[in-house]
Amino acid sequence: MRNKMLPQAERYIKKRSRFKLWHKIVGILGCVVVFCTTYALILPAITQEKVTYCGMEEHVHGPECYERRLICSCCENVKTPDNSEELGLTNVNIDNDEEGLTQLYDQARVHVHTDECYEEVLICKKPEHKHTLACFSNPKADIESREVWERTVAGVKLTKVWADDIVAIAESQLGYEESSANYAVMEDGKTMKGYTRYGAWYGSPYADWCAMFVSFCLDYAKIPITSVPRNASCNLWVDTLSNANWNLYQKADEYTPLKGDIVFFDFNGNESSDHVGIVAEVKDEKIKTIEGNSANKVRYETYTLDDKRILGYAVLPEYEEYESTKLAELTKTAVIYTDESYETLSDDTTTITLVGIIPEEAEVRAYPTTVESNEREVICSYDISIFMPDGSLYEPAEGEKINVSIQTAEMDEGASNVEAFYFPDEGEPVPMDTFIDEAGVVSFDTDHFSNYALLGSGTMEAVYLNGATGNDNNSGASGSPVKTFAKALSLVSQTGTIYISGTVTISNTQTWSGVKVQRASGFNGPLATVANGGSLTVSEGLTMNGGCGTLSPAYTYPDYIVTTYADNSAKAH
Repeated sequence: MRNKMLPQAERYIKKRSRFKLWHKIVGILGCVVVFCTTYALILPAITQEKVTYCGMEEHVHGPECYERRLICSCCENVKTPDNSEELGLTNVNIDNDEEGLTQLYDQARVHVHTDECYEEVLICKKPEHKHTLACFSNPKADIESREVWERTVAGVKLTKVWADDIVAIAESQLGYEESSANYAVMEDGKTMKGYTRYGAWYGSPYADWCAMFVSFCLDYAKIPITSVPRNASCNLWVDTLSNANWNLYQKADEYTPLKGDIVFFDFNGNESSDHVGIVAEVKDEKIKTIEGNSANKVRYETYTLDDKRILGYAVLPEYEEYESTKLAELTKTAVIYTDESYETLSDDTTTITLVGIIPEEAEVRAYPTTVESNEREVICSYDISIFMPDGSLYEPAEGEKINVSIQTAEMDEGASNVEAFYFPDEGEPVPMDTFIDEAGVVSFDTDHFSNYALLGSGTMEAVYLNGATGNDNNSGASGSPVKTFAKALSLVSQTGTIYISGTVTISNTQTWSGVKVQRASGFNGPLATVANGGSLTVSEGLTMNGGCGTLSPAYTYPDYIVTTYADNSAKAH
C-alpha cells in the first residue's frame, strides 16, 4: 500500500509546484497590466503639469553642442627646431628633407598635436535654459477686465449708509481666490504672488492685495476718496490716516470698533501693520471681519476685541451729501506715454484735456491703443486714466462727470461725423454723446476712464435707411437697410449718400448734418416725420437730393428754417 502511495504523492507535489508557478506568473502579469493602465491614465496629467509658458526649450549644452577646432599653427609630422625662426626653417616636411640640411635639424623635434592645439567652439544655436518656477506661470490665466469684476458687484444695492455699503460690497467678493496658475515669482525664486482682480484694478496685479481689496470695496461702495483715502500698503495707509489732515486712525486699546471700520493688524509683531480687513460685525466682545489675501482668498475671520494682533482701526465716516461746490473744477492735460508701463514719454502731438472735479494732486496719463472697427475709420484711440500720488486710480464721484476733449492732427479739417466711443475690454463699443467745436476739438462727458477712440466716417458709398422695416443690426445695403439716421451716418463715407426707403420717425432730439440724403428708388413718401416730443435740427452741411417731399423748407426766418412734416414742425438753427 505504501509503495503505491509514494508515486501518487510525488505526482501531486509536482502538479502542485506547477500550479504555484503558474499562479505566480498570472499574478505578475496582472501587476504589469495594472501598472500600465494606471500609468496611461496619469500620463496626461503628468504631461499637463509640465506645460511651460516661457516660450523656451529646456536645454543644457552637451558635447554634441561643441566642435573641436585646431588652433595650432604647426603641422603634424613636421620637424620644427627650437630655433627654427632663427634658422628660417619652419614647417619643413620630413619627407622632403634633403641630406644637406640634416645637421641643421639635429636639435629639431617632430610636432604631434595635443589637446592644447585645439579649442572647443560652441556650434549649438539653442540658448541654455533651465525651467524655473516662473516658466510655469500662465500669463493669460484668470485675467479679468473691468467689465468682469464690475459684474460681481452689480447686484449690490447701495443705501448711502457707508458702513452697510462697504460690507455689502465685501460680502459680494467672498470666496474669490488669487490665481494659482498666473503668478509672479519673487527674488528668492520660491515665493509666488498670484494675479488678483484687486491688484489689476489698483494697477499692481501681482502684489500683496489685502489693502487693495479694502480700497476696492471703498471705491465700489461709492465712498469718495476725499472722505477716505486709498492705499496699497498697510503701513503707509496707517501713516496717512493718522495724519492731521485725515485724523481717522485710532489705536486698538483706545477705540471700540463699529461695523464698516477698517481694521489693521500686526501679525509680525514689529508694531507695524502688515494686514488689513473690514469690520463686518461686532458682537459679544468679538469682531467678525472680511479680509482679502487671507490664505490667498477673500473670507471671514473672527477675533476677540483684545487680540494683541489688532493694531488699530480707521473710523469710517458717516455718509456725507456730496456737494460739488465744495471742490473747484480743475483743468488737467494728459501726459501721453508710449505704452501702459508709463515709463517713456511719447512724441504724440495729440492734446487730451480733462475738465471737472479732479483732485489737485492727481495726474492724468494716457497712452495710444489699438482698436478695430469694420464700419468706420479709426482716427485715434487712447487709454486715459487719472492717477493719485500713491498709484491708485481716481474715478469721479457718484453723479459726477468729467469732460474729455481730444484735439488731434489725425482729424480732417471740417470733419463733422466724428464720434467718440468707449471701447470696453469685452462687448461692443459704446458711442458717447459727442460734440465738435469749430476748431475741430472733439469732446464728451464720462463718469469713468478707460479706452476711448474717435471714429470717423464709414466706408460705404450708399447706405439704405428704412425707418419702418430697417434694423440697425443690418449691413445698410439695399436689401438690408438700417433703421436710424445715426447708424446710417456711422456707415456712410464722407462722399456717400444715405438712401431713405421708408419714412424715418423722429421721436427724440436728432441732428442731421454733413451728408447727402435722398429717396431710394421706388419710394415716394416723406423722408422723415417728427412725432410729438421729437426735434430735428438740420445743419447747413446737409444736402437733400432727389426730392424731399414735405421735408423741404417752407419758409425762412433770419435765424432759423421752418420745415413741415405733416402736422408737426422742426427748427433748423
